[in-house]
Amino acid sequence: MILVREVGVTALRFWVIRHGVIAASRGGKVKTVLQMLAIGLYILPAQLGWERSAVMAAAVAVTLVTGVDYVARALGLRRAARSRQSAAAASEPARPPVSSPPVSSPPVSSPPVSSSGEPGVGE
Repeated sequence: MILVREVGVTALRFWVIRHGVIAASRGGKVKTVLQMLAIGLYILPAQLGWERSAVMAAAVAVTLVTGVDYVARALGLRRAARSRQSAAAASEPARPPVSSPPVSSPPVSSPPVSSSGEPGVGE
């Protein structure tokens, strides 16, 4: 369940990245701490039966809640971006296509010519 949430949140962030950024929430940080604590309790050789389960249950609960929060925030961000695009398109008058001016080559300069007609010799 936790892995599905993590992959889903990453996919959501990629889905809305061109519209804005979904910053990490405080709940996401609490989730990370609870997950690390739960894993640490499972690694310890001590007899911590119900404590391990309680911390893991809290980590799963916070994981699910923050996953739903990310979905809501991503949908809101997309909705806001679409309404901004619609408003911008409606308020902008239609413009005729812009044609580019013809391209001309730069003038070619010739070397100086003397009064005697020899090129390259100035007076």
